[in-house]
Amino acid sequence: MVKFGRRAVVSIVGALSLLVIWVPTAILAWHRDSLPERVAIHWGPDGNPDRWASPQFAIAFAPLFTTGIVALLLGLGAAMHSLGIMAPVALGMAALLAIVTQGSLLLQLSGSSDVGVGPLLFVGVVALVLIVVLGAWALRGRITPPPATHSGTFDPVEATGDEPARYDGRVRRSKGLQVGAGVLAVAGIGLGVLLGWGDPWAGAAMALLVVVCALAMLAAQQRVVVDDDGLTTYLGPLRVHHFAADDILAAGHVHVEALGEFGGLGWRHSIDGRRSGLVTGSGEALIVQLRDGKDFVITVDDAPAAARVAARVSRRR
Repeated sequence: MVKFGRRAVVSIVGALSLLVIWVPTAILAWHRDSLPERVAIHWGPDGNPDRWASPQFAIAFAPLFTTGIVALLLGLGAAMHSLGIMAPVALGMAALLAIVTQGSLLLQLSGSSDVGVGPLLFVGVVALVLIVVLGAWALRGRITPPPATHSGTFDPVEATGDEPARYDGRVRRSKGLQVGAGVLAVAGIGLGVLLGWGDPWAGAAMALLVVVCALAMLAAQQRVVVDDDGLTTYLGPLRVHHFAADDILAAGHVHVEALGEFGGLGWRHSIDGRRSGLVTGSGEALIVQLRDGKDFVITVDDAPAAARVAARVSRRR
């Protein structure tokens, strides 16, 4: 499997984002004389233009704003060791904003500023979702982790020989994630319906974006199995993470702070780069020391029980 360093990921995604942003900008600049004297740059809930500007301002401001958003997302991803998700989000946002802003200007090359933005918004949201999903899948396991010297950040549990042969539990259910996902889905569908009265395309785009975000939040609720094969997590029938028994050097249980240590919830890398894992909230977590990387944590129900089984697995190795 080809590995990429953080600098390489930032460079590749940054270059792709710049192409997405600035190629249509160059086309617009070349044909700026075909634009009307005042171009639409903002649209109301009904999908009709409600704010206009000069072509020069519109052509220059949109790509500069989008480039700033991409740089911010890539910088946050690099600083928080979360490029596996932040890099695809950065490229997806570049595509979404370019489709909406530069796309709307390209439609105005006909000389009329009376253009709707709903279809462009829907296409942009679909592009964002696809890029994030496919990008996260493509980068999974391919970003070089910090040096293994960061491993060993806990006191291991000592196996005594009377541990159960198997732990079968779940990532600790986060009421905050569940409530947040529910509120997000309801609010998104409601807003989508409201916007849909004026512009069905804009309503569908908003509903799609928010429902996908809600489903992504709930995707952290995974099943966790520790047995002689190692440590495995499942989302329904799909295996999401797997660490073979031979790769588990030690195990234990620790208290983690979701925001202070990991900067949020979900599949995260700790801010100091010493740990990675699946975090659904602050509290007790199973932690294992891996042979070729930093420690891995999972906030599970009954973390001490999971740690005892994982310790038995590492001892048998």
